[in-house]
Amino acid sequence: MKSFGIDPLRCKCGALMKFKDIVYTKYGSNRDMLLRKIKYEVEKNIDAIKYSFRNRNEQKDERYAS
Repeated sequence: MKSFGIDPLRCKCGALMKFKDIVYTKYGSNRDMLLRKIKYEVEKNIDAIKYSFRNRNEQKDERYAS
């Protein structure tokens, strides 16, 4: 749009507006989608860390039990 001389972030008064968010009726807000993705990735990483820590402790217990 800017190539046609239209700046969507330029207000009629000449001030520059800030881009906040895009909301889709089907998917919701871009920010919400990104937040859900980040939370999912963090939970997945935490689960992987818990799993590896649990396995490492079980291996230590097996060594001491022998």
